[in-house]
Amino acid sequence: MYETIMVSLYGLAALVKNKILAIILLLAGIGYILLNNYFPIDILQSIDVNSLMILFGTYGMSKVLIKTNILNYFINLIVDRVGTYKKLIFSLCIFTFIISGVINNYVLIAFLVPCIEEIIKKNNIKYTLLMESIILSSLLGSMSTLIGSTENIIISSYLEMNFLDFFFYNSRIGIFIIFLSLFCIELFIINLSIKDEEFMGNAIDVEIK
Repeated sequence: MYETIMVSLYGLAALVKNKILAIILLLAGIGYILLNNYFPIDILQSIDVNSLMILFGTYGMSKVLIKTNILNYFINLIVDRVGTYKKLIFSLCIFTFIISGVINNYVLIAFLVPCIEEIIKKNNIKYTLLMESIILSSLLGSMSTLIGSTENIIISSYLEMNFLDFFFYNSRIGIFIIFLSLFCIELFIINLSIKDEEFMGNAIDVEIK
């Protein structure tokens, strides 16, 4: 029942252009739910505050990195310095794998896709293979660490795992080693699939803030 009310209120608030009115509608709806006991208080007590703080922290760090254009800067360095098309894909995949383990994967993909598309158009690069390789690298990187994806944060909290447990867990190899191995397999397949053609890249305009 309360799920339906909250979804309806969210949809209504999204349609209202006046932000103050939208907030009033949401608060009124939440108050109605609490007063009529549609929302058990026990649910509030079971909320994992630690997981929420990690989520907010990763999203905050993602926003900072994107707002400062530092990710664009590193992508430009890669495009400027690689000499072949194969090295370009290798370098972008490694960069994406590492960054995906540090910031939230969904935010990174939303940022990377238009950025890489602009580079593709500027340099007349083969679109499909480059994008598929980067997206796969991002997925593997995000699943390899505690803070790489929302799912990892939730699961690790339930299992009481910390950041280092993703590297070694109960004296056994951790999730990071497994996904790093899969990433190396991806690079090996890319190496077999791509010819080592020369590449003189044109980077996109970017200014670090």
